[in-house]
Amino acid sequence: MYPNTPGEKTTSIEAELLMDGMETVIELGSVDWKDGDRELGQIRFLFDKPGITATTDIRFYLNDGFEAPEQPEDIKKKIMSMFTDPGHLKVEDPGKTEGNPVFIYLEAFATDEHFAKYWPDYANLDELKAHYERGGLGDVKVKKFLNRVLEDTLEPIRARRAEYEKDIAGVYDILKEGTRKAREMAAETLAMVKGAMKIDYFNDPELVARHQEKYGN
Repeated sequence: MYPNTPGEKTTSIEAELLMDGMETVIELGSVDWKDGDRELGQIRFLFDKPGITATTDIRFYLNDGFEAPEQPEDIKKKIMSMFTDPGHLKVEDPGKTEGNPVFIYLEAFATDEHFAKYWPDYANLDELKAHYERGGLGDVKVKKFLNRVLEDTLEPIRARRAEYEKDIAGVYDILKEGTRKAREMAAETLAMVKGAMKIDYFNDPELVARHQEKYGN
């Protein structure tokens, strides 16, 4: 860390950076932090060889980057407090669906099957929008429908997560395999770029020959 207060002792963390777009995870909970790190400052990168430059993207994750899944009651509470159309004060008032967060979510997740299952008064979202825009439809009813739609969408996701939670080692195996495949794809792409730019110094005999002819004695 680079101190905000000159002369203050701060923490040094050594890590192997993989480069080429790969992520390096550093467990900050086990670091022996110095008092100077309590001040707002900067992070400075020092490489073991001079002349190295890099662009980095730093992200901090709490609880290993995992969050507890939202429970149904939490989602319902958030939906029922969602902002809608400020001009739609009474049920009989015409409402606006464009830019209305509740309808934005419905456009993303609601299907005709959801209407048939939870709100058969309407065949699809277009009919619901038309009713809301001409007036006579309250926000509470629309929000309750949105809650049913989201719960219907999230229920299989929660079930699948619960199954994965039973085998954390298996989850890490999946992540490891995905990382391996990503590295292979990145290496292939990088090789193509180096070849196109004629800078594949170690795998291009013609390049070596040209350099030998140009710079050799």
